[in-house]
Amino acid sequence: MSLAACGGSGTNGNTNTAGNEAGNTAESQQGGAAAQAETEAAVPAVDWTGKTINFYVTHSAGGDTDYYARLVAQNLEKQLNCNVVVTNVTGSNGAVCMSQYKDVPNEDGLNFICTNAGSMACNEASGITDFGYEAFEPVAVYGKQANQNIIVRADAPYNSFQEFVDFTSAQEHAGELNLGISTGGVAYFLTMVMEDYGCDFNIIDIGDNAERITSLLGGGCDATIVTYSLVKDYIEAGQLKTLCAIPKSNNEGNTLDVPSAADVIPNLIDDSVYACLAPKGTDPAYVQALNEAIQAATDTDEWKQTCNDYSYQSRYVLNVEDTIELLKAQRELVMSYSDLLQN
Repeated sequence: MSLAACGGSGTNGNTNTAGNEAGNTAESQQGGAAAQAETEAAVPAVDWTGKTINFYVTHSAGGDTDYYARLVAQNLEKQLNCNVVVTNVTGSNGAVCMSQYKDVPNEDGLNFICTNAGSMACNEASGITDFGYEAFEPVAVYGKQANQNIIVRADAPYNSFQEFVDFTSAQEHAGELNLGISTGGVAYFLTMVMEDYGCDFNIIDIGDNAERITSLLGGGCDATIVTYSLVKDYIEAGQLKTLCAIPKSNNEGNTLDVPSAADVIPNLIDDSVYACLAPKGTDPAYVQALNEAIQAATDTDEWKQTCNDYSYQSRYVLNVEDTIELLKAQRELVMSYSDLLQN
C-alpha cells in the first residue's frame, strides 16, 4: 500500500517551513495509519460464530483423553457460539492421528488435535514417531491426566504395591506376570521405570485404557495401568482392585485416597496432561484466541467439579507460553528413558 502527501510551498517558490512541517506530520500520520492497516489486515479476525471447529482426538472413545476432549468441545460450543465436531482418529498410541494432522492446512483456524501429552512424548522416545510437540503449534494444556493406578483382579495374590514389586522382582517369578500396556504410551513408560527398578514383566501390547480394562477383566492380562475413574465401578463391585496411584511430581490438588507408588519406587511419577495442539504453521492469532476461549470455557464451577469427580484433580489450564514450557519439560524427562523404551 502506498500513500503520498505533499508539503505546502509559497507562490514565490521559497520553502514554507510551517507548511513542510505540517505536510511531514500529515505524511507521518498517514504512513503510520497505513502501516497499522496493513498489520491489522495480516491478522485474521478470529470469530468462530456459526462455524465448525474440528477436534481430532488421538485416542479411542471411552477413554480419559476422549472424555476431556469432548468436555472441552461442549464448553467451547457455548463459549464461542459455534459447532465443535470431535473425531477419534486412533492407532499406534495416538501416532496415527498426530502424523495425519500435524501438517494439515489450517488457514481458517478450524482444525486442532486433542491428545495426551505423555503419549506424544513417549511415542517420540520409543521411536514410534520422529517428532514431538515442536512439530505442532501448542494451544493449551487443559487438565492433568486422571490418576493412573496399577490395577489387578480382585483375586490377585498381592494387596499392596510393595507386594506386587516383591513378586515381580523375585527370580522365581521373572516374566510370569502379564502386564497389559499400549506400546509407546504412558503405561509403557511407567512399566520401563518399574523394570529399571528391578521388576520383570511379560509385557503385552493391548491398546488404550478401555481395551486394557476389557482384557484384564477377561484374563487376557494380570495387571495394567489405567485411569482410576475408568475402573472405579469395577473396584466397588469387587471385580478389580487398585494397588497404588502413580502421583504427579507436584501432587497438589490430588484428592484420590490411594497409596502412592512413589512410596516404593520414588521416580515412578506421571506428569501427563491433556493438551490441544494446532497443525504447524497455524496463525498465532488463532492459537491465542483458542487458548483464551479454553481458559474462559473451563473457568466454571461445573468444570472444577468434573475435574475433582473424574480426575481427582483441581482445575489445571495453562496459557500458551506455560503450555510450551510444560511440554518441553515433559519431553526432556521422557526422552531420558529413550534407550529403555527402544530396547
